[in-house]
Amino acid sequence: MIRRSTLAVVLAIMMLPSAIAVNCNQFQGSELELCNTINQLNATNEDKEAIMNLAFYGDTSTPNHNFVSLWNNDVKRDSAPDGILVQNKGIIKDAWLKILSVMPSVIENNTLYSDNIGKVQTEYNYRIELPQGTESGDCRTDYSLAGNSSNIDLSANDILFGHDKLSSFDIDADSLDFKANLEIQAQDRIDHYKKYTYCCQYGAYGCSQYCTICKYSNTEIRTDSLVLEDNLTAKADPDKPVVSFNTTNKYNGVTKGEVKAENFTSFLLSFADSYYKKSNYAYEYTYSFRPYDIITLKATQFEEKTSHNINIEYTNNSNFNFIVNNAHNCTIKLFTHFKEIDLSCSVEYENKNLSIETDNIHYFVNDTILVNIYPKGLPVTLRYGNIMTIAKDNASFLANSLASRVIASYGDETSQKVVSVTEKERLILASKIIFFIFLNYITFSILTKSSFASKWLTAA
Repeated sequence: MIRRSTLAVVLAIMMLPSAIAVNCNQFQGSELELCNTINQLNATNEDKEAIMNLAFYGDTSTPNHNFVSLWNNDVKRDSAPDGILVQNKGIIKDAWLKILSVMPSVIENNTLYSDNIGKVQTEYNYRIELPQGTESGDCRTDYSLAGNSSNIDLSANDILFGHDKLSSFDIDADSLDFKANLEIQAQDRIDHYKKYTYCCQYGAYGCSQYCTICKYSNTEIRTDSLVLEDNLTAKADPDKPVVSFNTTNKYNGVTKGEVKAENFTSFLLSFADSYYKKSNYAYEYTYSFRPYDIITLKATQFEEKTSHNINIEYTNNSNFNFIVNNAHNCTIKLFTHFKEIDLSCSVEYENKNLSIETDNIHYFVNDTILVNIYPKGLPVTLRYGNIMTIAKDNASFLANSLASRVIASYGDETSQKVVSVTEKERLILASKIIFFIFLNYITFSILTKSSFASKWLTAA
């Protein structure tokens, strides 16, 4: 069944000028029907190729190397592609050789990139054409094929890796110089016949009549050799993916974390019912070697972000923080042009052993309360009275007589410190009252003792 989005594009360009059809030999069933439908459009070849991308590629944010391999391996090739020169040597005719594709490979900014492990697809062909006619000096010449052989050597960086049209390689290098070397040998057998004169009638005085016949003389084996070469250079993908994952907070079922990811073409962070995906490239097919339509992936820089049930906040180009309600089944996928890396991510939270200390226990109003936070570097929420702040390492507050606790929290962890705050004016007044009471007590005691002494002396 034709996809609705594809059908919409098809209908939109049906009035464009027609051009050469796209090759549909690789498809069967409904895909063949769709491909034939595209070919029947009044559209340019480029537009048809664009529709083919929409119809068969799928997710353009990741490279579909499997489809490229299936397509290219199924292309039937007999004659030389357009623009490829053929060579002749003796009975060897229309010989050609071409490296058609490196799989997997990607074109980016007109540069071909290849993985260090893959396959090289080459194609070649030729035909044998035996001579005709009678050679000089012969009365008859018979020609037949005595031998015919071809041998192909495939190498990269002068390291031989195969002898087949589709050969695998595994070479670790920053640049891969592929070379195909084809040697063709063909032998034709030439049977030479010469004229022989003999006496076919004798008379009284000897031979009276001579006859001439064409008789086998000798056989000659001629060997024709032809060597063809083709080259293709690809750069290895230089980027090595880097990723780190850390759970920074868990509170009331909500999980916070931070992720650092670099050198990827596409990145996917997924949980049980949420995900975040960032893609840096869009991929499409580019066609070559008409009329066979060999395809190669072309990568174009294109940033796209999609998410579901997750909060994302970037701190720089490679670091971002996330908040998610359900952190179960956490997985990370990293993509490059050629590799997919699957990682599991643990959301277990490690207790930070949060604690705080104050520089004193007793303060006057508007004194500075210095708070030290442990462990160092941990961003915690501090509350003192009606003041709340987020701080690392240390913080300070002005002492308030209405507040007696400094409380630190990080996720489910809390730590608190009790402080005493006194108003200086009240302390001075209290001191004066106490001093006044004490002074009166002393005076009263002295007066009481003096009265007792007088009475005792009088009695004496």
